Amino acid sequence: MLKMEEERRDLEKEKGLNRRSFLLLAAMAGAVMLEGGNYRQVNEDGDEDEPLPTGQFNQGVNQGWVMNNEGGVMFGPDKAERIRNLGAGRLRVEFRRPLSEWDSGTLDAYQAMIGVARVNNLQVLGLVDYETWKVTNDDSRLWNANSWEQTGGDGMNDYTREFVDKGVMPIVEVLGDQLEMLQVWNEPNGKAEEQKSFLQPSVYARMLSEVRSKERPSLPILTGGILDYDHEYLHALHNAGKLKSGWRMEIPYDQWGAHLYIDRDGVTDEASLYSHVGGVR
Repeated sequence: MLKMEEERRDLEKEKGLNRRSFLLLAAMAGAVMLEGGNYRQVNEDGDEDEPLPTGQFNQGVNQGWVMNNEGGVMFGPDKAERIRNLGAGRLRVEFRRPLSEWDSGTLDAYQAMIGVARVNNLQVLGLVDYETWKVTNDDSRLWNANSWEQTGGDGMNDYTREFVDKGVMPIVEVLGDQLEMLQVWNEPNGKAEEQKSFLQPSVYARMLSEVRSKERPSLPILTGGILDYDHEYLHALHNAGKLKSGWRMEIPYDQWGAHLYIDRDGVTDEASLYSHVGGVR
């Protein structure tokens, strides 16, 4: 009986470790694997490279706004220290534009905040989205103009041009070498009737292509956090990219991100999580 009880505890312990390992893997969007307490980077052949440095976790924190609507700074040494003490190694910063243009003062303020994060050993994932280049109160109509899905267009429109040239590029030119990764858009598959973040797949494909063609090659691109591991949206994105934006052997992003909003009405389990990941893979 004692041996059976010990085996049962060992199985429960192993199950708990497997669950935590999977949750971390999913949260990092398949970029990092957990093995024996060390994090290992997966290369393009699916093989594991040498373990990443141990110490701080390769997890990150999205602490919310770092700049308010008036241009006031909302992130400083105290917050950076608290995030670091949590064990986080990364910070997501949404580049919100409080003023009419990305002027030097706004960029300098972001640069100072990123400097604080880096001093505290936090890598910075920069998010550019609808807050980076906001034109009107109903931008969703502007940024979905000329979509293949709705009008038979190629997905390119005036909003995307301004978003890339006037919103993204000033940030990349000044801060690009201080960012670990650039995330383009947030929740592009958010349903149009519920969230204005929704982008038609052809528009998002074109947006990713435009950012890739103009930003510095050394800065990796991450897709916007996809809601619910939406494999249907990702399939539509790649299909539109091939047909309308010239995606072939190479695609204009390096990693895809996902928001783990799964089984929102109750407790999820491993089978449900794996089913979502499997659909994407």
